[in-house]
Amino acid sequence: MEAGQVSDPKKLAAIVTTTQKVNNMISFAQAMIAQARAMLAEDRYLEDAILTNATGHLNKAVFNAGVNTVPNQDRLQLKINELEAEDKVFQVAFSDVVPLRVTNLGA
Repeated sequence: MEAGQVSDPKKLAAIVTTTQKVNNMISFAQAMIAQARAMLAEDRYLEDAILTNATGHLNKAVFNAGVNTVPNQDRLQLKINELEAEDKVFQVAFSDVVPLRVTNLGA
């Protein structure tokens, strides 16, 4: 058998699962970044509304803009939850590939 080959089918399955989980976590992180960018744009819009609206319509503009940001906040939280769930599955799969090492930190 050549170096780097895996002969244990369970370990191979764990490696494949771990790779899939890492790719999923990368996708979730990229979605979180995109969502955060959208939220920053909304914040800039609110800032502009506050700075440029000197009339009595300011409260309505800020309220409407604030209400519109709620769905993006929910989407960001959804991606965070998905990332955390995927991380838990990853940790289990990774422990099948690389056994946990116990070290004595007090020594």
